[in-house]
Amino acid sequence: MARQRGHPKQITLQEAFDAFIDEKRADGVRQCTIDNYQIAFSYFAQLIGSDTPAAQLALKDYRVFLAALQADNRKNEVSVRTYVRNLRVFLHWSMQAGYCSDFDIPLPRAQTSAKVLYTDEELRRLLKKPEKDCMQSEYVGWVITNAVLSTGIRLRSLQNLKVCDIGQDTMAVNVTKNRRALLLPLNADCARTLRTYIRLFGLESIDYLFCRSDGEPYKSSSLQTIFKRYCTMRGVEKKSLHLLRHSFASAFYLQTRDILALSRILGHSSVGITENYLRSLGVCQITERLREWNPQKEYGTAPRQRRGKMKKGR
Repeated sequence: MARQRGHPKQITLQEAFDAFIDEKRADGVRQCTIDNYQIAFSYFAQLIGSDTPAAQLALKDYRVFLAALQADNRKNEVSVRTYVRNLRVFLHWSMQAGYCSDFDIPLPRAQTSAKVLYTDEELRRLLKKPEKDCMQSEYVGWVITNAVLSTGIRLRSLQNLKVCDIGQDTMAVNVTKNRRALLLPLNADCARTLRTYIRLFGLESIDYLFCRSDGEPYKSSSLQTIFKRYCTMRGVEKKSLHLLRHSFASAFYLQTRDILALSRILGHSSVGITENYLRSLGVCQITERLREWNPQKEYGTAPRQRRGKMKKGR
C-alpha cells in the first residue's frame, strides 16, 4: 500500500524523505545506494530538524549543511562532495514533487591530489608467489592482489564475484556496475591463479569466489582487512586495494596510451573520470615518456646534424 502523503505545504522533511526512499525502492535502486542517501539525510536532518516543514527548505539550509561538513575534521574533501551529491538527489526530487521551492545546489569542487602509487619494488613483493606451507590468509591475499592488479576490478565487484563468473575459455571476469555487464580480460597467469585457487578451496560454480566458511561473501571491509594484513606480511606500507586499481590504470595507460579502452575496462561512465585516475602518474614517469617522444623522428622530419658552424646572418 502506498504511503499516504500530506499536503505539499504541510509535509515534514522526514515524511518527504520517507516518500523519496519508497519511490527509489520501487524503482529498484540498490540498497547500498539507498544507504548512502540515508547517511547524508541523517546528517542534514540533525542540523535542520526532521520535523521541519519541507516547504521551508531553502538554500540557506543547504549552506548550513555544507559548512558543517567542511568543518568536520573526520571528513575529507571527497567525502564532503559525496555527502552533498547524495543529498542533492533528495532535494531535487523534493523540488520536482512540489514539496519545496526550487533553488540551486552548487556542488563543491574536491581538490583531488595525485595518489602515490605502489612502487615497482612493492608490487614485486605483493606478487611474489607464497610458499606451499604458507598461511591461508597470505594465499588469499596474494590471489586478491593478482585479481585486482590484473583487471582493475572494483572492490564491490570483487566482493560479489562468483566462480561461474570466471570464464574458462574466454578468461574473463563477468562483473556488474550499475546493472551493466563488464567483461574484464584476464591474462594467462591470473586465470591460472584463480583456477588453482578455486580447485584448492573446492569451490562450486554457484559459490562466491571470496567467501566465509558459511558460504556468504566477505564484506568489503573484510576484504580490505585481509589485504592490509597481507601487505604487512610482505613488508609493504601502503595498504589500499583501491590504490591497486589506480596502479593497474596507470600501468595499462602507459603501455597502451588508450584512454578510451581503459575507461571501458574500469567501468567509468565518462572518460573524465578516467583522467582523474591518470593524475596518479608521477612526474618522473611523465618526464621519462616525454623524453622518449620525438615527433621529428616519428614522422621522419628529424634534422640532420651539421658538421660545421652555422653562418651568422648579416
